[in-house]
Amino acid sequence: MQLKNMMTVDGVPVLIEGERNLLEVISKVGTIMPVFCYHSYLSIYGACRMCMVEDDRGRLMAACSTLPEAGMKIRTNTSRLRRYRRNILELLLAEHCGDGAQTDKQKIVDKVIERRKKEIVALYHKVCQASAH
Repeated sequence: MQLKNMMTVDGVPVLIEGERNLLEVISKVGTIMPVFCYHSYLSIYGACRMCMVEDDRGRLMAACSTLPEAGMKIRTNTSRLRRYRRNILELLLAEHCGDGAQTDKQKIVDKVIERRKKEIVALYHKVCQASAH
């Protein structure tokens, strides 16, 4: 392994081998990131921001739309990230619960929520519990 093709994910050195984004590198260390708008077979949209990561300088970036670079050091589960994810999830759910008139976006959110309801509820509780500590 060459050092010039390495980055660090949560303190674990990882070889960059042509991955398209940070999500693909992160999955190599066994970390599962929360995502709503990302699918590996579709173009990158990066709208939900649930996959945010933090670099060693404190900058936040969406893992689905950020290219991996040699020397990067990212963290996937800091207290700051958990607060952001909880707020993002609350905003997504708040926007979803509108005045009764559904937009096309809300209809899509309805479908995603229905398909992934158990996962979303579990994620929400996990993020809220972690932020409370």
